[in-house]
Amino acid sequence: MFSQFLFDEHIKSRLMKDIKYFKENKDRLNQRYPFERAKKFFISIRKLGITPDTNETYLDQFRQLIGQIGNAMGYVRMIRSGGLNTCSSSIRFVPDFENIISFEEYTRKANLPAETISASKHLDDVISNLVKNFTEGTEYFKILVDVFSNEFRGKKNLHLKNFYVIVPPL
Repeated sequence: MFSQFLFDEHIKSRLMKDIKYFKENKDRLNQRYPFERAKKFFISIRKLGITPDTNETYLDQFRQLIGQIGNAMGYVRMIRSGGLNTCSSSIRFVPDFENIISFEEYTRKANLPAETISASKHLDDVISNLVKNFTEGTEYFKILVDVFSNEFRGKKNLHLKNFYVIVPPL
């Protein structure tokens, strides 16, 4: 729906008109998008009508879609923060994560039973994983950008680059 909305001829022509207006008047406008212009955009989109199934304007539906995308990104941040919080709570029991000893190595040297050696190997794996997750973290937004950037830059999605112009009317 995001792409379809920005690809619509009525929307695209209005976006192009506003881009041209802004580029020609950016110094006079002090790099600001005038409220009156956003209001005109909103009114022109409202004239396109409402969707029969939801009884909302196309701009209202687009606004909801942007909200849902924002909610999904917020959810990703929340999960990441929760993971880092849990990881930091667990890692506090590791005294020095730069010089981690190998429990498996010590249990082998002490000639302990196989079950103890196996348990110490699992402990080494858990500590290694904790240290890795705590020190590296996971940059989910960078991953998302890396995944989608090539797709958005393709020729079939050139109309998406005009998205910034529709933000003020939203």
